[in-house]
Amino acid sequence: GEAVRGRSGPLSWPRLHAAIARLSSREQTIVVLRFYQGMSHEEIGHILDRRPATVRVALSRAISKLRKELAEFFEENCPVSESEQPT
Repeated sequence: GEAVRGRSGPLSWPRLHAAIARLSSREQTIVVLRFYQGMSHEEIGHILDRRPATVRVALSRAISKLRKELAEFFEENCPVSESEQPT
């Protein structure tokens, strides 16, 4: 696919990984399970012994933190919402 570009160039995997690494360990786990492993909120909740609603809230907060940290890549481009991700 086409790379997302910001003022300082395209969003690179190392830059994205560095932003994810700055999340809390719980947020990192949820982001990885949801977007890298394609798990549902229910599956993540089962693994972490949390309700799916709790997983959704934590994921939403993690995405907000990533958007703020990577804002330059989303100011001129459509931000990716959690609901637009493949499941």
